[in-house]
Amino acid sequence: MKAIILFLLASTLFPNSMTYYYLQNQTNKLQQDNYSINNLKLMQTQSVAPIYPTFTKNFNNGFYSYQVHQQQSAVKRYEYAVDISQYANNNNQFFNYYNSININFSLSFFHHNNYNDTLTKRIQNKSSAYPDNYSYFISQVNSRGANGGWSTNWNDFLAVYSLSFDDDTNTHEGIAWDYRVSGNMFYFYVYIVVVAGGNDKVTSAGAGVNIKSLTFNSSHDVNKLKNNLNSALSKTLDFTSNYSGSLTDHSNIKDPTGQGNDLPTKLNEIIRKQLGNEYDSWANFIQPPSFSDKTRKATTLIKFRNPETGQQEVWTFVTPINLRLSSGYWANIILKRLHIIPGKIVDKNDSTKVMVTDEPETLAPPNIAESYGGKYRYHTSIGMEFDALKQADDGTINPEYVEINGQPVSVLDNKFSATLEDKRITGTNKQHSYRIDIYYKDRTYQEQYTIEIVIETLVPNLQLKWYAWDPNNNPDQAELVKKTLPDGKPNPKYDSEINPSTGTKTQILWVKHKSEVPTPLDPLNKNGEVINPEKNPQDYDLGFIAEGSISGMGVNQVFNDQNITSVYRRAVNASNLLGVASPTDRQKNQQIQSDQTGNYWADTGIWHYTVTMADGTTAQKYAIIGVEYQNKYPRFLDTIDNNQAVEFWSTIHGVHLKNYLVDVKKLNTEQMLALNYEQVASYWKEYASDIIAQKVPPDPNPANYYDISGNFPAIKMNEIDTNKIRTLVLSYAQNYINQKVSGAVLGNDYTVVTKEGVDINSNPDALQSLLDNATSPKYLDIKIKAKPLSSLLIGEAKGSIKNSKNYDPEKVVDLSKIKFKSGKYNFEGYTIEKLKQWIIDNINKGLYPKYSQLVFNQDYGISINKIPPEDDSHNNVPGYFDDIIFKDFLDNTTQTKKITVFLYANNASDLTTGMTSFSLENDVNAIVPPDIPPGPIEPIDPNKPIIPGDNSNDGSDKRYLRWLLPIIIIPIIGIIIGGIWFYFRFKKRIR
Repeated sequence: MKAIILFLLASTLFPNSMTYYYLQNQTNKLQQDNYSINNLKLMQTQSVAPIYPTFTKNFNNGFYSYQVHQQQSAVKRYEYAVDISQYANNNNQFFNYYNSININFSLSFFHHNNYNDTLTKRIQNKSSAYPDNYSYFISQVNSRGANGGWSTNWNDFLAVYSLSFDDDTNTHEGIAWDYRVSGNMFYFYVYIVVVAGGNDKVTSAGAGVNIKSLTFNSSHDVNKLKNNLNSALSKTLDFTSNYSGSLTDHSNIKDPTGQGNDLPTKLNEIIRKQLGNEYDSWANFIQPPSFSDKTRKATTLIKFRNPETGQQEVWTFVTPINLRLSSGYWANIILKRLHIIPGKIVDKNDSTKVMVTDEPETLAPPNIAESYGGKYRYHTSIGMEFDALKQADDGTINPEYVEINGQPVSVLDNKFSATLEDKRITGTNKQHSYRIDIYYKDRTYQEQYTIEIVIETLVPNLQLKWYAWDPNNNPDQAELVKKTLPDGKPNPKYDSEINPSTGTKTQILWVKHKSEVPTPLDPLNKNGEVINPEKNPQDYDLGFIAEGSISGMGVNQVFNDQNITSVYRRAVNASNLLGVASPTDRQKNQQIQSDQTGNYWADTGIWHYTVTMADGTTAQKYAIIGVEYQNKYPRFLDTIDNNQAVEFWSTIHGVHLKNYLVDVKKLNTEQMLALNYEQVASYWKEYASDIIAQKVPPDPNPANYYDISGNFPAIKMNEIDTNKIRTLVLSYAQNYINQKVSGAVLGNDYTVVTKEGVDINSNPDALQSLLDNATSPKYLDIKIKAKPLSSLLIGEAKGSIKNSKNYDPEKVVDLSKIKFKSGKYNFEGYTIEKLKQWIIDNINKGLYPKYSQLVFNQDYGISINKIPPEDDSHNNVPGYFDDIIFKDFLDNTTQTKKITVFLYANNASDLTTGMTSFSLENDVNAIVPPDIPPGPIEPIDPNKPIIPGDNSNDGSDKRYLRWLLPIIIIPIIGIIIGGIWFYFRFKKRIR
């Protein structure tokens, strides 16, 4: 009856034919990846890098299926879209390197067993062969005949199956494929082709397909390209100069004759030769090289975004330079062999233009008759180079030498070199004037040539001092700036942020609008790349560094430095820190003089000071004066309700300067914390100058930073006091940091804060919500966060605190005390499932049978490379244990692969705490792993409770206490019992 109904229904709907085509499209477009920038990890190039990696797009959306009955035919198409613009700049470029794809699929046929396979197909830049009419696929399967049987990779089919039955019916079931290219999109089509043929007896045909992934195979070998570049650029470059023996001399960086006889051109020729036809594609990613006279090497960086990871990659190539001076050079007089290499300063007319060469001021003219070269003032650090003669005309070897301030100067290959800088910036050295003496001596003559240099980099100080500030004669003020009391105990009223000299709190700010006066701009963009002001002036952030301070009373405005040419003051709005709309005479921008004794400025408001120096650059300060701040000491930013000013060190510009101070100036955390505004502004001038003058590489990330980013399991406890909770959390944080890097200090290098940013070290009340745990555990999200000025750490680790009445520190299993040994093996021949089981068996040897009460993915989890965040129920299991991770790890044909395995406590469980980890490397040259995993290094009792501040490994103090107490208590109890017995016996005798 069912067959008759189907037949009549088909006849009614389709009266003119017995074969029908269901031409339906169902699109399953791939969601393209969106890449985001992360504070200091953020620095990414936006254009497509020509590395053309083999890549895989995973779909795995489940089976799409279709079925027909009784002399019906159908073709149904499904579409998968891939954006190829992430991997190449145009279609021709894409298909030049990607000429085949691997199709990973599974099939389900009505009349045949399920099938899984991966087929490789050739592709090219083309349109679909079957844009509208799919009848060709029906013709193909019918042409195989009713008994065609099973076939894979046949014609345009991934698989096809034909079968005839005894009742003269037959079926054809197949999966065909095709593709086309439109714009930036690669459209992959899969067709379900089903035919129920033969006579009019009831029969059925059906098929289903699941396209799991498409792998686009690249013919490009980026590692070979990189190795070729490294090989070519690591060879010594011989360079002959007509101008100077200094690599950083401007004439060696840009040939003044325009003939290209300069170092960047020579390096670029090497790169162009190695890249060949690919050079134009790479040109935008090649950074301007930097040069070091100290190492006599050039550093070339190539920066690009890897389309696979979305992260920036930096290739660094270091080229030794063998610089020789031409024969004509040696004929120059001494003066021409002395090279003063100035830095760069801001253009006085427009800060957004190219920084200009620092032109010196002449303080004393030269006197050739006296062999005196003059006295000059520069406004940023300079390099001094002198190319001495190797031999005098009379044969005297090394007839020349150089001294600075009476001290010998370093020399290499007859080149004397030194850096002259304003050492007053450090606050510990007053040196900023230099006398350079060049001596010549042969058998007959003895000469001396002298030139004097003054370096004025330090920003002169405009001191805004609270007018009534006199801590020497005011005990109420003195107690705010003295660390200890007269008895030597800590002073609870001491405020380290109050300047003892001025009585005000100051902050270093980044003001987020364009400066109205010349000021150095950050030469690096947000990706850490040197900004080209001629091509990309929009990349500049037009903000500037300033100082903000608050005074409850009037201020002295003191500036006596001869390098200050003028100081202007004006009133500004609180909303935007710009001048008020209709200023009074006292609010107008006007030049002021340094206050003398008895003078002050006490008008309420926000005042903007602009200090102009002799070199035309400026320093800027803001001061808030108001009665509401008397006897209060807030920070500037705490009182300004706008987004026009932020803490400087929290910005990308602060990160750039900090990296420069750590990498180039070798400052540590404590030294940077001690810097005042004038020192920071001075270092900012040097940083901008050194980058633009190509004295340092533009890479803003020193190698010694440790990124603490990641997730950590909940810090579990059962406590009733916030101070105790704080102690436990800070102890955990210190241990977490110490496991990664030593020397980090709480408050200087890192802090522990709530998700709202409240510091729990100084605000234990932020933990108050954890105490309300009578009926259920309470959680509080926290972060272990690197401080902006840490010279050791970057990033932040996320986790939580859990306070539970059911948590027993005496019974909990502390997973951090189960130690596993990391290993390097060759996992060749391992399947994904076998590797997973090997890891699980290794971990189980540390857990079972002793801790068989623990349930996997309930009390603990296993995760690869990182721990997942918790969900709304505070579960952070299961971990990352995906096939994709292990598939990549097992493929070690081109390089050694490494994973880190975490065994960690589930946040929601009260039976476990902590985490432990071990790493595995898959190296083709290593030994095969043992069939039975090694397990933990040494079984340590994880039930031992955590004792904050206890650094012992075995808890010996507690064990001693456990056996010592019985020794003490039992005799005491015996004495008491004996005494009672003796008492009653004695009483009985008396009776």
